[in-house]
Amino acid sequence: MTVANYIKQCLSVEEYSFSLHELQTVIDKSEASIKSELSRLIEKKAIINLRKEFYLIIPPRYSKQGQIPIQLYIEKLFKSLNRNYYLGFYSAAQ
Repeated sequence: MTVANYIKQCLSVEEYSFSLHELQTVIDKSEASIKSELSRLIEKKAIINLRKEFYLIIPPRYSKQGQIPIQLYIEKLFKSLNRNYYLGFYSAAQ
């Protein structure tokens, strides 16, 4: 499996983020090879490196903005950080 195929699989189940650790458990390639594929996808603006080893997938629907709404990835981000979170003022900001 390639990184691009993994991204397609994530989008098919409406997941918009992933970590490098997730990729390494699913894809049977070296870390250098995976990072190389990630770099190419970042250049194509298909993904964004939000934090160290945490990536956001930019589906065609949001490609013009270059970002996705926070509610699509915040839970997974904080699970990967092993932290609790509270998103305050979100509905007021909308």
